[in-house]
Formats: sequence, C-alpha cells, structure tokens
Amino acid sequence: MIMSLCFPFAVKIKAEEQVIDNVFVVEGTTLKKYTGKEETVVIPNRIIKIGNRAFWRNDDIKTVILSDSVIEVGSQAFEFCSNLERVEFTKDVKKIGSFAFYDCENVKEIVGLDGVEQVGAHAFAYTLWLEEKQKKEPIVMINTCVVDGRYSAGDVVIPDGATFIAENAFYGAKIKTMEIPDSIKIIEENALCLDELKTVKMGNGVEWMDFGVFESCRELENVRLSNSLKVLPPLTFAYCEKLEEVTIPDSVINISFDAFYNCKNLKALTLPDTFEYYNPKYAVDLKRCAKDFTIYGIDVKNHFVIQTLAKEQGVRYKELALNAKEKTLKQGDTYRLKFNSGAKCMWSSSNPEVATVNYYGLIAAKEKGTATIVATLYGKDYTCKITVK
Repeated sequence: MIMSLCFPFAVKIKAEEQVIDNVFVVEGTTLKKYTGKEETVVIPNRIIKIGNRAFWRNDDIKTVILSDSVIEVGSQAFEFCSNLERVEFTKDVKKIGSFAFYDCENVKEIVGLDGVEQVGAHAFAYTLWLEEKQKKEPIVMINTCVVDGRYSAGDVVIPDGATFIAENAFYGAKIKTMEIPDSIKIIEENALCLDELKTVKMGNGVEWMDFGVFESCRELENVRLSNSLKVLPPLTFAYCEKLEEVTIPDSVINISFDAFYNCKNLKALTLPDTFEYYNPKYAVDLKRCAKDFTIYGIDVKNHFVIQTLAKEQGVRYKELALNAKEKTLKQGDTYRLKFNSGAKCMWSSSNPEVATVNYYGLIAAKEKGTATIVATLYGKDYTCKITVK
C-alpha cells in the first residue's frame, strides 16, 4: 500500500504581468514599466507603487500625474528623465525611493508632497526644483523629512518638527556641530557622515538609526545619543578616530559588534545597569579601540554582563565617579566637573546665583556662598558642593 503524507506549506506565487492601455506593464498593483511616448502621463488608478526604474531614462515625458491610489514611488523610478518638467503627487504618497528623480535636470515644479513620510537618498538631486529650494534654505525639507543639507555649514540646528533625516542628506556638508531636535524619530544610513563634524547633540526622540550614521566622522569628539534608541546599529561610529568616550543611553538593549569598528582612540564606554544583553558570538568588538580601554558603570562589581564583556574583550571596568565632591572657587573662577569616564549627563545647580553649570559641566563661580552641582546619569544623582569665596 502506498501512502502519501501532505503537509501544509506556503508558496509565494509571483503575480502575472498585465499591460494596461498598451503602455503600462503592471504586476499586481506595481507599475513595472512604462513603454509609451506621451508627454503627459497619468498613472492608472489601480497602481499602488511605481516600481523601481519604471520610467528610467524616458526622454519623452514632460508631466506625470499620480493617481490617488499611489502610495510609493520606487528607487530610480524616474531617474535620468531628461525632459520631465512637472510632477503632481497626492497626499496619499508616503514614500519616495532613493534616486527616484535623480538628474531629472528640467524638473522645476513638484506639487502635492504633503503626505510624504520617508524619502530615499538623493531622490531629487540635480533637479531645478531642488536647486531653487537650496537657494532659499540650506536645509531642504519635504513635509517633515529632511532630504538635503549639502550646502549647510558651521553650527547647524535641524528645524523643530522634522521627523526624518534621509540617507546621505548632508553628504559633503561642512558642518562643525549639529543639534537634532526631539521631533526627529528616524535617521537613515550614512545621513551624518561628515568630514568636519565635531559635536552632536541628539534629542531624545530618535528611536531608530540605520547603518553607519556617523561612519568616518574623523573629527567627531563629542556626541550625546537619544534616550529612545534601542539598538546601536553596525558601523555607527566606525573610523571615528578622534572619539574618546561614548555614553550608552539606558534605553539601548543591544550594541552591534562593529558599532565602534576601528575607533582607535576610543578609551571609555559608559554602560547603564539596564544593559543586560550579551551574546559572545555577536558581542561588541572593543579590541580595535585604545589600548587602555575601560568600561564604566554605576555598579559594575555586581553587573555580570559588564564583567563578562570586559573579560571577553580583555579590557578593564570601573565604577562611575565625579572628579570632585567638593570644590572651593573664587568669584569669577571656572572649573570643569566631569565623570572619570567623560560620560554625558544632565547638569544642574541648586543655586545659580552662586554657581552656574553649562551643558559640558563647566562651573562658573558668581557670588559668595554655596551651591550643589548635580550630575544626573541613568536616574542617579552625583553631587559636588561648590563654595565661592
């Protein structure tokens, strides 16, 4: 007797291609290719996505009108359409892929971008439309997306209300410091790879960073990360040769093994007590960092993960501490209060009339009296009593 056993399984069946109006090659709800030669093209109402390279190098179209059904424009969809002049979006379009309109040199009018939430790398690079935007503002935004800041320089503040920074958005910019507001939620791959960047103040709204956001920022010395991040992705700080310390927010549960690849001068990593993930196969690699590398924490003597990580990587671990618990200053004097790890924290003064403290822990003695300077890190307060004479 022959018995057959049948097991349930799923098979992904590729949708058959159809041709609409003799010119639109469609697969399911994706427009795969346009073969026509009309100057004005209206996307059919059933299309949800304009596929990658659907109109690539089409020299005939001058105007494209998207239907209400379209929610995504794929990568390189209209790249090198040299005679394209006008694009009409609808509020339903949410995503525009990388190089979607790259080098469409005659595009000068784009309307209806109000619903866009994500924009890929160089989506509108080398268009008349973008060039006009760049003349007005160094940071170009589409809705709440930062899509281009290549002509930004010096000290840059991302506009409050922005939620997304596109891949390579600031490529080649001569930026020294950058302040990122709490409204930013997503920073895409290589968005802030900047040769001259030295300081980054990141708001606590950033929930996701893609690969290599700060890769090859060879001048980067000071960075404060968002307290909403869950993961430090691969190559986050790769080749950041001047970076000496990084404070990991207590929201982070995992650090990718090559997050600090070839950070040869990195000598301190400050970890929260909440950091509990450890997998020896994928543990963060600290062996290419400085020879005197040390992991710092609040209670490292009783923290198994920190001890294990330090042992596996052949590095030291120490308790966090301020460089002074008491200090006497004269009026007009300044003093830099800091953690032994150089950790980034929140600073405050109990009596600003006597002594103030800035973002970097620099204390300024004002009037005679006493004040307590408080450094708050990972929910714990560290204090230093300041006496001004």
